[in-house]
Amino acid sequence: MKFYNAPFTINKKEYNDIRNKLIQFKDGTKTRKNVFVVTITTFGIVENSHSIKLVTNSLKMDCLFLPIQ
Repeated sequence: MKFYNAPFTINKKEYNDIRNKLIQFKDGTKTRKNVFVVTITTFGIVENSHSIKLVTNSLKMDCLFLPIQ
């Protein structure tokens, strides 16, 4: 878990780090199921080649809280 005060950018280092964690999880659990990368962020993520290849779904903070009526 990390906090950023701007949209999160997945650079090559972050991409490799998350991809390695996925591989370790699949190997460790011996799962044959699909594993999806979902981000939950305050300001969203920047779409680039790394995020498009890696992130299945991205949720921003506004979908977690209902407006007070």
